[in-house]
Amino acid sequence: EMWLKMRYSHPNIEKPYLDKLIDYGHLMEFSFFAYVGLNSYNGGYSIKHPEARMIPPKSSKFLNDFDSLCLSNKDNVEYILRSMERIAELGFDGFALEESEEGFWFCTCDGCENTWGKHSAAPVEAKHKANIWLLNQIYDRVKKVNPDVVLGIRAFRQPPLEKDPAFLEECVRTMPEGINLFWAPGLYVPETEFPKWVEAFGKEHIWARDTEANSITSTMGRLYRTFKSNMIRYEDETNEQVIETDIAQHLGSIEMGVHGINGYMFEWYGLFLHQFAHGNYGWGSTMEMDEFFDRAVKLNFGDLGEDVLYVMRTMLTIHESQMPFYTTPYPFQKNKIEERDIPQIMEAKENHPKLLKMLREIDAKVREDKRLAYWAPHFARLINAQRRNAVIYDMVLVSLEYEKESAPVKKDQLLDLILDYNEKDFAIAKEMFFDINPVGESGVKSSMFPYHEIKRLIHNIRNPENPDNDIICSGIEALGWLWL
Repeated sequence: EMWLKMRYSHPNIEKPYLDKLIDYGHLMEFSFFAYVGLNSYNGGYSIKHPEARMIPPKSSKFLNDFDSLCLSNKDNVEYILRSMERIAELGFDGFALEESEEGFWFCTCDGCENTWGKHSAAPVEAKHKANIWLLNQIYDRVKKVNPDVVLGIRAFRQPPLEKDPAFLEECVRTMPEGINLFWAPGLYVPETEFPKWVEAFGKEHIWARDTEANSITSTMGRLYRTFKSNMIRYEDETNEQVIETDIAQHLGSIEMGVHGINGYMFEWYGLFLHQFAHGNYGWGSTMEMDEFFDRAVKLNFGDLGEDVLYVMRTMLTIHESQMPFYTTPYPFQKNKIEERDIPQIMEAKENHPKLLKMLREIDAKVREDKRLAYWAPHFARLINAQRRNAVIYDMVLVSLEYEKESAPVKKDQLLDLILDYNEKDFAIAKEMFFDINPVGESGVKSSMFPYHEIKRLIHNIRNPENPDNDIICSGIEALGWLWL
């Protein structure tokens, strides 16, 4: 009864209007940039031609690298280049070309090995050389279509995170002239790393940093995260993407006087705060963060603002993968829950009824106000996330009991209880979301909801003689971030 059969064609397919949209945007002085993989996100092509993918090392556990294609295959290269030409022909003003962060392996076919592999000290170096070569090919092709097209890249994010200045100078020397950076460092490294990039590439070519805290929630199975305070032991986490670090990077960008900033917006969660953060600090504000948050919610919600900010800062989100027995890598919230975290979890459990009541009251008041009603989906999602949080707290606490227990029968009973909570968590998610089942067309099963992987892991604990080795990643996006 929960499932609907849906058929849908995008209206842009039925009646193309992209040219009209671009023309209208240009009248309003907007520019249109196509965010596309440099040699990644080739999903449709690599699904139809799985043999076109890069070949991982034999006997390795490496998985799909964002559907990257083997660059020794001339058909693959022509597909990529022709796709870029077509984007330029459609009227886009520029490209944001994303390089996969994968640094642990590179294509091992004979052609790639002879061209790049044997001349490189490590796979990460071979990938870098191959991508610089491809970038030059793309530059030549799209500039023939539109000499004024802007090319920007999100690249060089693979380890080592702190770059040797000589490496940055080599990047500048080997790239086409005029390439802009739509990513410059800000996370996982000291702030002293950023001036090195400014010096190497030039202020005029730094258009953005790693300010995409709003997007991180899109990797978390629709759980909520905006602030440091939403996480267990934030200071120990490797992924630092929260709104506070976005603001800190904007402050650094303004101080260095670079060309521009950006802010990737993927999610409803905290949207109004992120929009104002990118606007306010991008124009050079040095306002204290707490004052900014207060002003932003009051500007949006008036008298409701104080309550909105309270619930958003107080909600504690534990990702299901943080249970100790969950051994499948999930890089975006890596801290495993420990005994020392129990007091914070118990405090969150105690606070849950109050938070849920406040959220429902905010939701009702927003829906009654025509000026605020368009924010209703935001609070509906927060309510769903907070209801799931309460179930996950209990599931995580049982998982800690499981780790301590030594009696086999009792351990098995605790696994049953975890599975019960897993079903309750998933049932709440299904009330709101439909993209909940694994997809495997890319060659790797993936679902941003850990529900399926929890069941696989518990099956393997119980059946070591008959394991299910078909891993279900918590989102394909996670595969490129395993270096964290």
